[in-house]
Amino acid sequence: MPVVEVACPGCGVKLKAPETMIGKKAKCKKCQVSFRIPGSAATAGESPPSPSNRPRDTDKTEVMMALPVDDDKTTPLPVPPTPDIASLPSADPFDFGPVKAPVTPPIKPASPKAATPSAALPAPARPTNPRSSAPPQALSLDDECDPLPLSKNSPPSPAAMSARLEANYEASAPSATPPEPVDHEPYNPFADLSPSAVEEPPPARQAKDKEKKPKEKSPQQEKQKSGDSSSDAEDPPKPRYQRPQGKRGAILALVFSGLFGIAALALGVTAVIIFQQSRQAEEQAKQDKKAEQPAPTPNDPNPPPIAKESEPPPSSQDKDPKPEPKPQPKPPAPGMRPAVVFNRLGTFTISALPDKPQLDDKPSPEQIRHLETPLSTIKRIFPPADPTTGDTYVLSQTATAVGDSGEKLALDTYGPAGNRFAEARIEYTGDGLIEPIADVYAAADGAFFLTCVGGKLHVWSLGDKPTKIADGLSPYAEKPEHAKAGVAAAFFAANPKQVILVSTAGGVLLYDLETRKPIKDFLPPHGKPGKVFLNRSIAKAPDGESIVVAVAGVLYQIAAKPDLSVLRKYDLDGDVEESKALAASGTPGRLLYVFTTIPDKMNRQERVILGLPLGDAAKPVTYHFPAGMVGEPKSAIWAGEEFGGVATERGVIWFDDHEGKFAPLVMTQVPTAGLYFSGQNHFWYTVPHAKDENKCTLIGLSMPFNSFAEFQKSGGSNRPIRSVQIDHRGLAK
Repeated sequence: MPVVEVACPGCGVKLKAPETMIGKKAKCKKCQVSFRIPGSAATAGESPPSPSNRPRDTDKTEVMMALPVDDDKTTPLPVPPTPDIASLPSADPFDFGPVKAPVTPPIKPASPKAATPSAALPAPARPTNPRSSAPPQALSLDDECDPLPLSKNSPPSPAAMSARLEANYEASAPSATPPEPVDHEPYNPFADLSPSAVEEPPPARQAKDKEKKPKEKSPQQEKQKSGDSSSDAEDPPKPRYQRPQGKRGAILALVFSGLFGIAALALGVTAVIIFQQSRQAEEQAKQDKKAEQPAPTPNDPNPPPIAKESEPPPSSQDKDPKPEPKPQPKPPAPGMRPAVVFNRLGTFTISALPDKPQLDDKPSPEQIRHLETPLSTIKRIFPPADPTTGDTYVLSQTATAVGDSGEKLALDTYGPAGNRFAEARIEYTGDGLIEPIADVYAAADGAFFLTCVGGKLHVWSLGDKPTKIADGLSPYAEKPEHAKAGVAAAFFAANPKQVILVSTAGGVLLYDLETRKPIKDFLPPHGKPGKVFLNRSIAKAPDGESIVVAVAGVLYQIAAKPDLSVLRKYDLDGDVEESKALAASGTPGRLLYVFTTIPDKMNRQERVILGLPLGDAAKPVTYHFPAGMVGEPKSAIWAGEEFGGVATERGVIWFDDHEGKFAPLVMTQVPTAGLYFSGQNHFWYTVPHAKDENKCTLIGLSMPFNSFAEFQKSGGSNRPIRSVQIDHRGLAK
């Protein structure tokens, strides 16, 4: 069949086609540019019309071109027979599906198999640049068209782009009858003429794909590399390339979402299992600890503490979570009680002293004693029960201790007129304690003085010439449970022939001076050596009929009689950190207790003032110890049955309990320094002498104060209590 030769306007490759295709559309298989084959030999030399000015043809049939001319071969390449269009499906045989966005494939140099340029041939003519202003040069069918030496990433020529856009427009135009779907790809008679059966992605995408995965070579390229000379027409048609990026991204998103969900579920299950195991281990430890506690026996004086049952662990089925528990006290040491905790403590403040106080409460002459002893050397004062008839006894230090020995103490007696009996003085060697263990019994049947030095008991009968009736007795000789703790305090019982001793662990022992034998003892639970001290956690009532002891957060008022009966007992439901002051008003009487505690895990120390009114159902009243210029608490005193005071470095803070409210009343402050002591109906205090620094003055004020009603009204909620001054003259406000 006669053929015609024509150059591709897009890539310049010389192509051949049957003569029957003259005037019809054809497509270059190399660059996919559609163009119309010139009509005759006369027109073959004319320049092909550009895509912009060639007329549109209603014939949609496109005929693929033949292979480029191979000048090295003498025998022309066989031209595949033109298929019978009537035998093909109704769809356009050259319609390869919906046209996608134009893709610019990289132009590769023609393979040796497709075309081999010959050196003997003349230089091929280059296609005309459409953008050039010069007229296009006419081409003849005999001219050979050599493709431009374009690089891999070079864009196609403007003529190729115009032809491609025209082809896309015609391919995307709707047809009158849509093609029937087929399960196989339509027959392509020029499929073997394609350099590659797989459409290559654009350069940008190709570079990105190279970074992810190396590009696989097509079977045709493998054959070319291995030197296979078989015809390309023998290979079966290759499927069209489809980009899997979109589908692959959706699948990966689903896979990663599932993996993250499974990981989150696994972490949740693991956390629940660990939480349940920790709760079970905690409950098992509590049960083991409870099982290890021995059961108390009926006659056991020290029953073990009963552990409180803890609440069951919260069930995982509970919908509403329980609130966070409040800070609990720090765990006690083995054998000790937990720290006492108060939900609410009262507060009060103290006003400042007036600038020029005026004398308001003046003592009577019999209530004043001028002592021939400096205030700094006085250790204890035992005021008279009746100032008009009773004697006053003053214990002072005459020589300081050097190390643990060498201290000298003396007891002086002053009559109702304030005169000192020099012959009645008692001197002895002390043991260097800050609070010497000593007591005085004064009544109509006689007066006695006792002291305990180094665990040995000494007793004198007082009078014009004192007589020693006990020298170096060992009251704990038959009581090893008391001896290991040591003596903390000693008092005369209601019978002066008996002595009550209290150990540093809080154990109470009644000892008989005539028989030299212990009579009865009392061992409070949770006692520990070194926790109980005189005036801080041990005190004697002003009437001498009872003593009060604070042991491990429990207050005991014990009768000073042979049965050592417990008159009052109050449990704070916890131990205190340190006792500061303790006093009782009578037998039985009101109690005043000052202590420190650490109520939470923050190790924040809290100082508390507790007043316990009379009555079996009485509830204690508690206050914060006021901060400011009042000083540290030193001791506690009672003046009468209704007025209790906390002695500090600056004075005494008084409380009124005549209505069972234990309310702050007033603060009596001294200008410089002072000592304070209890009395049955008087408040006794000692201040430096007004004129002689080697002397001091003991003054007793009757209770209540003259301005008691005014003091009672001045204090209250949100108002500070009054401050008044006490000195050698009396009380000034």
